[in-house]
Amino acid sequence: MYQHKVESIQHICYIMDGDRTYAITKKVRKLEINNYAYYSGFLSLERLMEMTFKKIGIKYLSINLVGRRNCYKRPESIKKVVDLTPKFFGKKWIQFFIKNKIRVKFYGDLDVFCNLSEDPNLIKDEIKKIEEITSKFEEHFLLVMAAYEPFEEYKKLFKISNSNDLSIEEAKLKYYGFLVPDVNFIIRTWKPKFTGCLPIMLTDYSDIYFFTAPFQYFKLKDLNYIVEDYLSRSTSSSTNYTDNDILTIQNNIKSIKSGKIYVLGKKINNIWLPLNK
Repeated sequence: MYQHKVESIQHICYIMDGDRTYAITKKVRKLEINNYAYYSGFLSLERLMEMTFKKIGIKYLSINLVGRRNCYKRPESIKKVVDLTPKFFGKKWIQFFIKNKIRVKFYGDLDVFCNLSEDPNLIKDEIKKIEEITSKFEEHFLLVMAAYEPFEEYKKLFKISNSNDLSIEEAKLKYYGFLVPDVNFIIRTWKPKFTGCLPIMLTDYSDIYFFTAPFQYFKLKDLNYIVEDYLSRSTSSSTNYTDNDILTIQNNIKSIKSGKIYVLGKKINNIWLPLNK
């Protein structure tokens, strides 16, 4: 029903969380929780790519594979993600990338990410190989944030800008290697918190949708709901907000705990305007 409008959504970002919680709800044995959690997470990511690229037709997809801080806080757990990366992105998904002309690019502190593996060079080589094989595709773009810390990436961006006397937009082009539009909206699964959502280097502002369940439960109907909601608001006339409309996230804790998808809108004077009325 919204296919004629979906072109206005160019880029979405997922902050995926809840893998271990999902495994616990499945009553997996304690020693197998990490294996089950992250393997199921990768399978859900495969479904996410199908939904985003093929079902909805969005061109740019950013995913937060793992944050830099978690690489230091939970190295043994995150090691499972690192070891599964070449198995999925390389062996399992490479034909999917080729068939659908998806360009894959990894960002973040890849040394920190790869060094969690017993063979860091193998992981680096596999990532490089995936990027090289897909480097000529322009139908879709998958941006993978691995050991990603927004502040550190900001520093990289400004270093490129200052050392080359470039504007921020020109520096972004040099940083990514290709044009990347701002994120239209971010989807944060499981815990409704801002950590990992703000700031995202790709954009200074985007809507944030909280899906208050583990990533594995996110389905096409949920993405359709978000897309329809975003399009209904982004194409409507501007709204004049009263003081009663200006609510912080703390005022909406009941909505968040209800398990329903919840959206935060534009930030003005450090306050988020809820736009999902």
